[in-house]
Amino acid sequence: MKRDMDLVREILLAAEAAQAVVSAADLSVTGEWSDAEVLYHAAILIEAGYLAGTTLAGANGTPIAVTIARMTWEGHDFLDAVRDRTIWERTKTHLRKAGAGLMPALVKEVAVGLIRLGVGQIA
Repeated sequence: MKRDMDLVREILLAAEAAQAVVSAADLSVTGEWSDAEVLYHAAILIEAGYLAGTTLAGANGTPIAVTIARMTWEGHDFLDAVRDRTIWERTKTHLRKAGAGLMPALVKEVAVGLIRLGVGQIA
């Protein structure tokens, strides 16, 4: 399955809004993604250290259940960088124009750069 950074952002937004431990299937994710896509992305967010939780995999290694306990510091940092929809869209546009993929570290770096440019314009 291909990583979808729009879904990553939506899962992090939903995880932040959750008040308690939640299963990936119960997340309020906005969009047209299948349950399998949400489970997969929640599992890789746990692997990447953006979420703390557990993954139950089936015989073929595909996630069949994911429980999210909380967001991690790294998850909060990433979400804070891409929370604003305008910053998010501009970040994706800049990276695509540069021919770069939407790698989480690069996404965060570009988003923070755009935020810094905006902060400089406020003064």
